[in-house]
Amino acid sequence: MHSVLLILFLAVLRGFQIGSTFPIPSPLLNPTWGDPKRLVHLYTSSDKRSFHLAINPDGQVDRTPIQTPSSAMLLKSDGIGLVAIMGVKSERYLCMDANGKAFSSAVFNIEYCLFQQERLENGYDVYHSSKSNLVLNLGGRAHTYLPGGNLPPYSQFISLVNTVELEHFVRRRSTSIHVDPSDPFGMFTANSQPATGEDSVESQASREVPALSRERTRSTYHDEVDPDDPWRLLDHKTNSSPRYSVS
Repeated sequence: MHSVLLILFLAVLRGFQIGSTFPIPSPLLNPTWGDPKRLVHLYTSSDKRSFHLAINPDGQVDRTPIQTPSSAMLLKSDGIGLVAIMGVKSERYLCMDANGKAFSSAVFNIEYCLFQQERLENGYDVYHSSKSNLVLNLGGRAHTYLPGGNLPPYSQFISLVNTVELEHFVRRRSTSIHVDPSDPFGMFTANSQPATGEDSVESQASREVPALSRERTRSTYHDEVDPDDPWRLLDHKTNSSPRYSVS
């Protein structure tokens, strides 16, 4: 399974077209991509200021000086450096357009929402687009990643332990809204729309992504999902600790 997934990634990166007969499931639903229950905050700093990456509920990619529910992220890796990043509160994927501008999408797109993670000698990580090779940079300036090259401020991140109360991430039941326990985030809904805004690239990405196949992913996700806590963040039997942290 791992080798098949890698071949698909390489095919896309080399410009091959994957037909609509091959739905692209979310990495967060793929069992070969490790444990997604690592609630982390991506922290970056300079000599003067420090920020955490955030995805606001309205879909805007932002930065915040302190940990907030919007800065809590789920990172899932394929084990060889490819990473998908999802905002827990917004339930949106971090993506990057061809100009290096970060945006978010409710629909995972393998071209725009997949990053390569590089570990630096100082212990920090750099995330660059697997498509354009431009680095994720909260300073706003587009920069191409070159191994050993200089990096702009706010483009080196470290994963911090979450200190936000987990209750802030729990959904509350509404009598007017039906939550499908097998699809709490509506990932299989045919009319799911990505973030709105200036991004013609994002709209294009939405059109290029075929609907997720429930048959292909149902067996990889929990059959019983609590609509109030779809990621089981309050389940003490699960491990929500990140792999990397600093004190």
